[in-house]
Amino acid sequence: MMFGTKSERVTREIEQLELKLEELETRQAERVDPSSTGISYLIRSFLPI
Repeated sequence: MMFGTKSERVTREIEQLELKLEELETRQAERVDPSSTGISYLIRSFLPI
């Protein structure tokens, strides 16, 4: 049955996209805020205000 096969393929694609989205959200949450590092202090100390 064509509908069943297509439906199963779409379901697998949705599951894969959900996994990718979860991975991207995890990566984004793990990023370090640059303002919380010493780098921003160094930049501010060399730039005129």
